[in-house]
Amino acid sequence: MGIDLLDVSFRLERVFHLHLGTTFWTEIFEKAKQASPGTVVTDVTMEQIHREMVSRLQAVGRYDETPFLAEENLKDVLHKLQVQFPHTNVTPETPIQELFGNPLWREDWYVLGGIFGVGLPRFEWSKWSLIVLGAGIAGSAAFWVASCWTQWPGAYAVLLDILVMTLLIAWRMNSESKRFPPLIRLVKHLADYVLVERARQGPTAPWTEEVVWTALREVLVDALGVDDDEVTPTATLIHDLGAS
Repeated sequence: MGIDLLDVSFRLERVFHLHLGTTFWTEIFEKAKQASPGTVVTDVTMEQIHREMVSRLQAVGRYDETPFLAEENLKDVLHKLQVQFPHTNVTPETPIQELFGNPLWREDWYVLGGIFGVGLPRFEWSKWSLIVLGAGIAGSAAFWVASCWTQWPGAYAVLLDILVMTLLIAWRMNSESKRFPPLIRLVKHLADYVLVERARQGPTAPWTEEVVWTALREVLVDALGVDDDEVTPTATLIHDLGAS
């Protein structure tokens, strides 16, 4: 089992409050082989993973076949946003930052979370900020070693400049990444997030098929760094989404 698959397993366990065990992926691949006898199965589709999660929820009595849950949730989200932002024509395709009329910051997300009674994603240091920071520190260390070897008199000033510039660039990049989360760009993305959060509020909460799919898509987008429109039922986990 690769690192990505292990990470996805842990994320799925947290979201669905299920113990998947170490054989989770093995069982999915085995079922894929049974569905296609005589062929070598090296990948699985999102639909196959979706069916497995539904099956596991059914096994513990936490699957609900009630239809239209996502539709009713979207109507509720649109209504509450329209009340909160009466001067904006709120539709599923409305960009979130358009509601506030300015680039979003953490305080704006606190407002949205309070409207729906859910916690919106917390943001730590972005991946690229950490890469820039690490490269700057490594470059500073290499420059320090070289300056000690050559005994260059201006080494301290240059070293300080490198460190300051590295910190400023990393801080700026991280600040930009925290303006708003990339997974929640439109109102429909916010509605999907609220739907999943409402479903996962308790370890015994029931799940419908559409909510399972929404949660599964969010987990894969967050874990693998792909766009949400790439996670389709026919998309394969390894070849299309790049899991290792």
